[in-house]
Amino acid sequence: MVNEPSFRKMITSLNKTVPMIDRRSLATRIKEKMNKDKPIIANLLKKKNVALTTDGWSCRSQHMHYVALTAHFIQNWELKSAVLACRSHSGSSGAVEHRELLNSLLEEYGINKLSVSAIVSDTESTMASFGNMIEQYDGIPWVGCIDHRLQLIAKEAFEDNEDSLNTMTMCRELVGAFHHSDQAMEVLLKLQKGNGRQRAVVLIQDIPTRWWSTFSMIERLLRLKEPVETCINNSMIDASYRLSQEQWGILERMIKVLQPFKFAQKLCEGETYVTSSLVPTLLKQLRSGLSAIVDGHLGNMASVKTLAIKMLGRFDVEFSKHIQGRNFFLLNRRFGNARRSGISEEILVAAALDPRTKSLIGVPVDDGSIDNIWKEVEKRCFALRKEISDETKNDLTYQQIIAPVQTSPFPNYLKEFAALLNANNINHEEECPRRPYNEDEVIRTKISSEIEAFRKEPVLPVLTAKCTDISDVATVADDDDDEHLYDEGQDDGYEFSDPLRWWSVKEKDYPFLSNLASKVLCIPATSAPSERLFSAAGLTLSNDRSRLVPYVAENVVLLRKNWDLLHQCEEEK
Repeated sequence: MVNEPSFRKMITSLNKTVPMIDRRSLATRIKEKMNKDKPIIANLLKKKNVALTTDGWSCRSQHMHYVALTAHFIQNWELKSAVLACRSHSGSSGAVEHRELLNSLLEEYGINKLSVSAIVSDTESTMASFGNMIEQYDGIPWVGCIDHRLQLIAKEAFEDNEDSLNTMTMCRELVGAFHHSDQAMEVLLKLQKGNGRQRAVVLIQDIPTRWWSTFSMIERLLRLKEPVETCINNSMIDASYRLSQEQWGILERMIKVLQPFKFAQKLCEGETYVTSSLVPTLLKQLRSGLSAIVDGHLGNMASVKTLAIKMLGRFDVEFSKHIQGRNFFLLNRRFGNARRSGISEEILVAAALDPRTKSLIGVPVDDGSIDNIWKEVEKRCFALRKEISDETKNDLTYQQIIAPVQTSPFPNYLKEFAALLNANNINHEEECPRRPYNEDEVIRTKISSEIEAFRKEPVLPVLTAKCTDISDVATVADDDDDEHLYDEGQDDGYEFSDPLRWWSVKEKDYPFLSNLASKVLCIPATSAPSERLFSAAGLTLSNDRSRLVPYVAENVVLLRKNWDLLHQCEEEK
């Protein structure tokens, strides 16, 4: 519209000095801005351990495939993130092509593969194959999205079976009837206002492709049970859509089964706090909850117990193994084109180095798995030893151990004694050769000492009293659909404790462990950052902007998502 002569004539008649930028000029300015900011992001990631998330997305308005790539890293013991790409990709969208594009993006930003802590994606077949390839050929650890796997377990609840009395089908039909009747929906809203509710809400229709939309549909339906039944009694909705009391009971118990899963998912989706280390504890709690239902602790309703048994069976396929009648996490990693079961080593190492979860709840004790995890920590610390600067090493360094005697502040008679001892050793060198100094041996000893001391540290509570002198730790954000699940207006004086804050204080005490902690604690538990990126891209590439050139669209999305990060970089300068 800015290019239309009539529009320009109208604007200049009002104010001749008003600048009018057409779309081509705007695209040029956006490109110039991105060319200036991309080196800043690349320099920010330089010499840092970076965790990545990636996913693929098909833009319906343009009929094109896009690939997302986000980076997550720790700077000054603060968790930060950056969007690296929302790149259009022509041709096949298979695992091979995804890997090739990933490698080209890493090269574009100058990211060394050795500095990539892990890459997180969902676990559908294409991305699972992609994950296996980058591990085998590029040496980058792959972590399957925990949310995606929890969704596969919860999905068992959203399908009708012999014991469900077709409850889910009836729910969808009832909600659909309200959405097809404007009069019924209007009455539903008025009834809520009459009951003194703070905000009237509508019923939610679930969408198969949106995670937890079915849970939200059930939860909203239970919340509006009374006004819904009033509408049916007043013939606003046909009586054939009425749910029986038994079906309402199934929904109430279904919510009790699924609510912990949704909470775990939303907790793992965070970008501003450490998430991967929480996964073992969350999985342990989820399985314990399902077992309690199977054992009859939430009543003896057959349909709910059947649901819990199905979910527990799927849970064990995904995460658990059985040892002498007890259930523990699967620790093995399976390769091949098929999806993997078990928990990634990266998550277990992150849990070990988080002062809140270092007790490794749920990991087998009997078979030595905990000891194996700590051996893996020691192995990784030793592999990263060259990254420890001389300033952070303690007194067990090569230069200090082999320092000449005469430089030490010893009395003269001790110097003479040392000289005599040295001469004696030289004379008997062939009979009693000296053991050569091995710096690696000293470093291994230091790492072992750090691990032993760290394991003896008090466990950091997950919830701690709020600090007044330090900025609050980010808590779990929630959306409008779930505001009743949490008491957002109530301040109980507690917050999630921040393991990065703990490490900022203990960094000098544990130089080797803190170095590894900065590498693994930045790994997200889910691929939610990439999903959020596609949500922003979907708003940018709407049907009204389907002709937007792909590289311009990418620049717009990247500038929008990295705006705060780039602003922080400017302030630090």
